[in-house]
Amino acid sequence: MSPKLTEAQLKEWAKLLYVSHNESIKNIHEKTGIEEAQLREWIRDGNWDNLKRSLVTTKHEQLQLLYDALYTITTRLKTDEGKEDLKDIEKILKLTASIKNLQTELSTGEIIEVAIAYLDWLRKEAPDAVKTETMRLDRFINYWDQK
Repeated sequence: MSPKLTEAQLKEWAKLLYVSHNESIKNIHEKTGIEEAQLREWIRDGNWDNLKRSLVTTKHEQLQLLYDALYTITTRLKTDEGKEDLKDIEKILKLTASIKNLQTELSTGEIIEVAIAYLDWLRKEAPDAVKTETMRLDRFINYWDQK
């Protein structure tokens, strides 16, 4: 018989299923036994949808979109020689600044990926410490997301 999970452990399990595995509320209820109303409350109060969006919109995807936009503008400028527009130059400057920022800043999704890997490792190294670290990492991720 498996040990009974605490409410905090159930909440973390539900959060992992919802955010990282994109499970529906109904599926999470079936897997965990947590009432759907409780899940909806945790999702709302914990901003789990924002965390989910952070994971879906990865830095790599954002960079690719910015590079594609930059390529489109520069290609058009090369074919329309002499027709540079101040708006195009402003767009290029904004795009390159956004690219630079994305290449140096961590996203919430990246932090969550590292946190999950760390917790997986910790489960093997020090299983008793996982609960405390999970709660600590959750507070850190919420702090990071508010910045």
